[in-house]
Amino acid sequence: MTTAAIPPNPLNPNPIDLIGPRLSTLPKRHHINPLAFFLALVLAPIIPGILGFWLILIPTAAVLYGGPVWLALALPTLLWKLPHIGPDPAKIAALAFVGNLIATAAIWAITTQTDPNSGKVVLTLYGGFGSVMAVIWGATFAWLYIGFLPKSQANAIRAARRIKQEYQRMNPRHIPQEFHKTPRDRATTAT
Repeated sequence: MTTAAIPPNPLNPNPIDLIGPRLSTLPKRHHINPLAFFLALVLAPIIPGILGFWLILIPTAAVLYGGPVWLALALPTLLWKLPHIGPDPAKIAALAFVGNLIATAAIWAITTQTDPNSGKVVLTLYGGFGSVMAVIWGATFAWLYIGFLPKSQANAIRAARRIKQEYQRMNPRHIPQEFHKTPRDRATTAT
């Protein structure tokens, strides 16, 4: 018995796959605007410090203690993650919180080697106040970064976020996992 050869289809190179070409599940990478990035990075701790100086100078003192740590850790971390997550205030605030926890653990380990009694101070300053300020600075960075972007790029980011929210509202459950499988995968899972 002979089988007829299936002509190659440029849209569907795998003849067994009847669904068609897969759409990429990876989001587009965000291209970092250098001027907006560095302005937002430097101003993210300063603006909450200026706006919150009336709170017993805690945000202002946080700029002095945590500002150098922010610059040292946020610069490489945001250059690494911003293209993947985009300028989303919640995600960047969470990233800043995790980064602060890691920095607190490192600073605590270093300071307790020299002075065992300084561990409580480090955990209070960097772990307590620093965690709160890291979240505030991370969210402030994202808002400033979007604000400093050229108008067309900022509008495109806001429109993409609105489209994503509308899609999630209309489709609370995303495409079932069954649709992501090839017919061969469905046949093997059915048996």
